[in-house]
Amino acid sequence: MLRYFVFTFLILTIQTQAKSDETIIVRAERVPLEESMNKVRADRTITQDDIDHSGYVLLNEILSGEAGIHVVQSGPEGGQTSVFLHGLKSEHVLVLLDGVPMNDPSSPGRSYDFSHLSLTNVERIEIVKGADSIHYGSDALAGVIKIWTRPGTKVWQSLVRGEGGGHHTLGALAETRGMLSEKFSLSLAAEEFHTRGFSAASSNYPGNVEDDGFSRQAAQFKVNGRIEGGPHLMLGGKWEQSKTALDQGGGAYQDDLNYSLKKEERSYFLQMDKAINEFWAPSLTLDRAEHVKIANDEKDSPTDLNTLFEHYEGTLNKISLQNSPMWGENTKFTMGVEGTQESMQIEQQMAERKVTSTGVFVSVDHKWGPAAVLAGVRNDHHQIFGDFQSYSL
Repeated sequence: MLRYFVFTFLILTIQTQAKSDETIIVRAERVPLEESMNKVRADRTITQDDIDHSGYVLLNEILSGEAGIHVVQSGPEGGQTSVFLHGLKSEHVLVLLDGVPMNDPSSPGRSYDFSHLSLTNVERIEIVKGADSIHYGSDALAGVIKIWTRPGTKVWQSLVRGEGGGHHTLGALAETRGMLSEKFSLSLAAEEFHTRGFSAASSNYPGNVEDDGFSRQAAQFKVNGRIEGGPHLMLGGKWEQSKTALDQGGGAYQDDLNYSLKKEERSYFLQMDKAINEFWAPSLTLDRAEHVKIANDEKDSPTDLNTLFEHYEGTLNKISLQNSPMWGENTKFTMGVEGTQESMQIEQQMAERKVTSTGVFVSVDHKWGPAAVLAGVRNDHHQIFGDFQSYSL
């Protein structure tokens, strides 16, 4: 069925381009794709002004101040960080970065580690509280956290910022955005952060002499525009890497000179949509997210028995086709189909394993005065667990 939808999208696009001599009537200004894609509701939106005035650097920091959200961090800066929404498990919170699902397939329960995702170049954060599995699948049992990065602007804007503090803390940030041409805009951002930190093993005890440092690097891009006579396109990606120094504990001789945790995330997306008529404006999306986590504890001495090496890799590929026309001013009809392939492996311990799943959903959102009614149905087929239907009202 997925191939059928993709084929239909391409055929309709070609047919529309072939009829370029026909008169096209534009009825209203088009809603940007990043604002309409899979957007059903948001119980709370953290705006760009909220982010700028908060002074926070990481996503988990600004989420910790939100009602109904509980943030738990294990260990020092860069340690495993979980977000609990309405008391449900962190693995039941779906995280979307520019629409790309960021939950890690190599993590138990496919939870997302919030330890190092920065707020650099973030335009807004939308929080959906409560189950919304109709539109997002079973990962959204507790809710959805959607992070949208800033698009390009009509006039070039650039920003360079530096920071410094105690414990040899240094940071630098650079952003630029503007128009590449009359049709396409570009947004770029990069950052570097480093702190020597302090030891989790107290220096008041013997054998503890090393500080536990933390470093983070990130880069991001987004291209947005429309091909003449063709579909609207959006292409983007983000890369983040961090390294955290760890200790064995907080007591005497618990300092570990060679114990570290490295994390790396890469996400890419391509979105295309084409307005064919007032009822048919399909959008096709290709997403990919890659996660790497390496815990490494080398020997501190020839007699050291506390050695460790764990290398996890998780990858998610997703393709989705969606159409969300408005029937009048108050009714939105959404239908979509998506296919996902997840894989994970543990170096030297477990070979790569893959699993696929598909989902089809339909929903109607109707506003009636001060009230709103949302009804939907979804069918998911998992390679291992088979079919499952879910309903929402």
